[in-house]
Amino acid sequence: MNIGYSVKVNVTSIHAFAEKVSLINNGNDPVGRAAALQLALQGSYVIVGDPDGSGSGGLEDLLELGTLAAAVNADAAAPAGAAALSAGVQGKFERLDLLVNTFVSDGDSIAAAKTMIDSVAELMTPRPKPRIVNVFRLAEQGGIEAVEAATMRLRGELPGHFQVNSIAVADETAAADDIARVVLFLLSGESKAIRGETIKIW
Repeated sequence: MNIGYSVKVNVTSIHAFAEKVSLINNGNDPVGRAAALQLALQGSYVIVGDPDGSGSGGLEDLLELGTLAAAVNADAAAPAGAAALSAGVQGKFERLDLLVNTFVSDGDSIAAAKTMIDSVAELMTPRPKPRIVNVFRLAEQGGIEAVEAATMRLRGELPGHFQVNSIAVADETAAADDIARVVLFLLSGESKAIRGETIKIW
């Protein structure tokens, strides 16, 4: 099997996400792509957003892994794109367990994350342990306060069984695969006591 992206996974964690449905809002983002591959290796069904229709979101690699995967040509940064991603999940699985949002932090990114979450909330609410992780790349550390406030606000707005956390990345040298490992930890049962928090990668 020839996979075009290096992925390292602890053997003991294989199938930790078996049969869970995951949506990665942007498979073209390096962190999104790494998270999608790691989730697939651990048994998840994965849908990836392909914002520019380039096909570079890792779908071929996901299919090579033998997972039930699909791509949706939609840009989650726009409300219409978020709606298209939600419709893609609805049409293929009719449910959603895990959501990973990746955005470059700017004035609109927090609002875009909220729109994406609102678009899939109906698919996630009936699930027993819905989990959401937002990854924001910050131009500078000063943007952390807005991310922390938005994450806490989401915790209060979503139903109590939701788990939502964020990762704020200001270190441009941080490897996508390493950030994706933090994403998977927050999506796993091992993080069940962590809610409404923002993890900083400086």
